[in-house]
Amino acid sequence: MLETLALLLPLALGGVLLVSGVAKLRGTDNENTWELLLDRAPRPLRALPARPLSWAHVVAELTVGVLLLVGHGVRVPVLVVATCLFGAFTAVAWYSTRAKDPVPCSCFGRGATTLKPRHVARNAVLTLMGASALALNAGSTPALAPGQVMLAVAVAVIVTALVWAFDDIAYLLNPRA
Repeated sequence: MLETLALLLPLALGGVLLVSGVAKLRGTDNENTWELLLDRAPRPLRALPARPLSWAHVVAELTVGVLLLVGHGVRVPVLVVATCLFGAFTAVAWYSTRAKDPVPCSCFGRGATTLKPRHVARNAVLTLMGASALALNAGSTPALAPGQVMLAVAVAVIVTALVWAFDDIAYLLNPRA
């Protein structure tokens, strides 16, 4: 079972990053979020250009996502990067919950909501998934049976879809929040 989980977690994290990166390509919400974050940053960082940082963010998500899906030979270093990315996303969400003017969530290309405690929890779970995947993939990984691979792929697709629809699900469960 741990062997299946060792495949499932990187696939799910890769799916989340790919969906997020592709969604950000469709609008300017991510760039707007970067502009707002840079406006609030310490003075030396305020001079950094938001647009290139926004594009670097998207390229990082897409690259790490693809490598998690197909880069078996580089899985461990890519999991380190993915875990750091999700840790940074958790920190930004936490910062937003503490700020008097919350940061808009451009997590999946939509900036219609602000980052809230639920986003901190979601990102913390994704960070823990990355750390767990890293631990499970640190040693040699045995070959999986076709059924194990199909199970890992199916569950990874479901996890990706649930994370992508996270805000919609939260709204359906509590429309007043």
